[in-house]
Amino acid sequence: MSSFPYEMMFEKQDMLERLDITILWGHYEITVFRFHLTSFPPGRVVEFHNHSEFEFHFIPRGKGEVILGDQKYPLSEGMFYLTGPGVMHRQEAAADESMEELCL
Repeated sequence: MSSFPYEMMFEKQDMLERLDITILWGHYEITVFRFHLTSFPPGRVVEFHNHSEFEFHFIPRGKGEVILGDQKYPLSEGMFYLTGPGVMHRQEAAADESMEELCL
């Protein structure tokens, strides 16, 4: 048995994208278009970028940091953050540890 519950997604990182996921939250209906696992080796940097939609980021393992606009935030296992349309952000795994990220 794997100690990392998302282990199977390393081979098929987008396997959950095939599911039709819609979440009702009060008066809101949230439809998940993309759901994938991204692995950041130690020190990997994803330079500033943005998306045209909201993106939820969950850190199931590892540590790193995210810069949202001009604010830097440490990331560690179990943390969750949200980026919105047009929000510039930069992601980086810690120099000494990889970081996995589930994105919706």
